[in-house]
Amino acid sequence: ALTIYKASIKNYKLSSVEYSFIKLQEQIAVSQKIATYMANKASVTLWKGDLCAFKVDAIVNAANESLSHMGGLAKALSATGGRTIQAESDVFIAKNGKLKAGEVAVTTAGKLPCMKLIHLVGPCLQNDRTVHMISHAKKLLTKGILNVMTCAEEHKFSSIAIPAVSSGIFNFPVTICADVVVTTIKKYIEHKNPTSPPFEIHLVNNDDLTVTEMERPFKEILLEPLSDVMQCFP
Repeated sequence: ALTIYKASIKNYKLSSVEYSFIKLQEQIAVSQKIATYMANKASVTLWKGDLCAFKVDAIVNAANESLSHMGGLAKALSATGGRTIQAESDVFIAKNGKLKAGEVAVTTAGKLPCMKLIHLVGPCLQNDRTVHMISHAKKLLTKGILNVMTCAEEHKFSSIAIPAVSSGIFNFPVTICADVVVTTIKKYIEHKNPTSPPFEIHLVNNDDLTVTEMERPFKEILLEPLSDVMQCFP
């Protein structure tokens, strides 16, 4: 009887629900969940955690126009995922040319705990940025986030993780970045086809300042009292 029991355990396959639960528990163990917003068969969850260790279908990388992952988050993701990420990025650029701000490209994720990387070229600002420059950058970032969502739909990803794109070495004000990201995601969810599959969006950053800045619009823009919205807090 013991032998039969051991064999049954060995050959046991997890159901999709069991697998999702285990994956969620692993995620919570290494990350801190701040809040969750749910509407129209989509969820948005704010995390403080390491994007390089986040388990989703696709991770969004804050990339430059050449997909040269030499600094910031891009360097960290590329280093963790291995050489295949940069190699495939180089092939993409050689074939398609440089990307423009707001455009995306999909490559392998290498050793990262996701299926694919979505490289989003965010707007890059100078130190002496003007109001006009910031206004233009906001439009480009909005376009970029929407392109990420479209890309995720086309590849049938059920979950993605997004950082505060352009708020690091690209010099985009993190406060404005947070507003743009959250506002754009809310608009996407509002116009999402209600018959489409469930979709998870995770906003992931590992420093306190960025997490705090993301939490502000998350509460002000997403977690407002709407009858068709369920709000959840850990």
